Amino acid sequence: MDALIKKSTNLKGTVRVPGSKSYTHRVIAAASLYGSNTLIKDPSNSEANDAMIRVCRELGAQVEWDGKDIKVKGVKGEPHTTSKINVGNSGTAMRIAVALASLAKGKLIITGDPSLQNRPTRPLLTALRGLGVDVTGIVRKDHNGDIDEYAPIIVNATGPFTGGKVEISCKESSQYLTSLLLVSNFAKNDVEIKITDTISSKPYVGMTLEVLRKFGLVIENSSDYMHFKIKSQQQYQKPDVYSIPGDYSQSAFFLAAACLVNSDIRIKGLESDDQQGDKIIVDILRKMGATIEEDGKDLLVKGPFDLHGIDVDLIDAPDLFPVLSVLGIYAKGKMRLYNMPQIRTKETDRIAVIERELTKYGVKVESKHDEMTVYQTDLPENEYVFSAKGDQGVTDHRVAMALSLIGIRSGCSVIKEAHKINISYPDYLSDMESIGVNIDRMESEASSIDVKPKNEIAPNMAL
Repeated sequence: MDALIKKSTNLKGTVRVPGSKSYTHRVIAAASLYGSNTLIKDPSNSEANDAMIRVCRELGAQVEWDGKDIKVKGVKGEPHTTSKINVGNSGTAMRIAVALASLAKGKLIITGDPSLQNRPTRPLLTALRGLGVDVTGIVRKDHNGDIDEYAPIIVNATGPFTGGKVEISCKESSQYLTSLLLVSNFAKNDVEIKITDTISSKPYVGMTLEVLRKFGLVIENSSDYMHFKIKSQQQYQKPDVYSIPGDYSQSAFFLAAACLVNSDIRIKGLESDDQQGDKIIVDILRKMGATIEEDGKDLLVKGPFDLHGIDVDLIDAPDLFPVLSVLGIYAKGKMRLYNMPQIRTKETDRIAVIERELTKYGVKVESKHDEMTVYQTDLPENEYVFSAKGDQGVTDHRVAMALSLIGIRSGCSVIKEAHKINISYPDYLSDMESIGVNIDRMESEASSIDVKPKNEIAPNMAL
């Protein structure tokens, strides 16, 4: 499906953003590994979270999704053997799946789509080997010419791994650490983890710790998240109900749209005190000149605003890069987005794809390895055709959503393969329409991930 996003001069209404995709990933994994019966309320309904459900079901957990809530009956630290797990496009699901599989018995292969097979994993696999896990990936050079390991990943599991002390680099992704923290309790011996360099997306580590502590785990950590100690075989407990907070990374697109045109928008369901790094979008927009009010768990925006460009360090919130890069077109001066060491190994090389799409319509862009500067550009009312495809031919959901904002403000955007937005936000186009964005859908194509309908994800299971 392609989407035609038309100029929309008056946005008004209320949007309840979906549950946080990142929290949903972690809670599904924790409930599947630790839980007896856990009800997960208000989860994300993304295809990426469907991938996590598939992972946990393949490893023996019972998971039921009724379109609103998720019910999980876990395996209590003893995943079942399966032969192959396909995680589609979800890097988080892949890295967590590798760790969960290390507790099973037998040979397991973890793979995904072409984009997923270009997501690096060597730091995680090296750390797991240091803890006694027999795991290997496909060895080849990365985009810098350095050796890394990629899916398909083979885990030859023999049950609980040895444990011990291990060092790991998390410069590329905090997901490596999240994966280790999820499973360390089930090692034969205590686990000690030391980080050797900077942690990218550090708030996601806090999110993982928050989830695990709600499941009763005691984890010692330094205040800078550089050192962790986990006693093995702890007596844990599971929450009967876990409510997922709204997703700040998805709210960013509605906040941005409201800043660009005449608007009166209320965004519901956000928790200002949770661990999401992307909640800095509110402070960023305020620094750019927007007025955003808080009303309990709601955000209120009445635009448009005269935005000005600023410098933004995105080490802890790289998923905001696409939406902020597009806002840079309409902000006075220039918008510099920097300190994103992981940005070129997301679903696409996000710097390269956005630079390509913006410059073909005359937007001035300057880029380096881990940063990009966008200069204010007067885009005429016109038709703009965008593709979020990278070198591997897989559309990047966040890039697609970000480019849709150009249509709302500057005339008409054709977003090629817009159905790929379902990877993170299946209701994005409908929610935009609900506040007055004019959208036409064209053609019909299969989903970006080969998954069963949600009502077929699991058999009926009563709590």
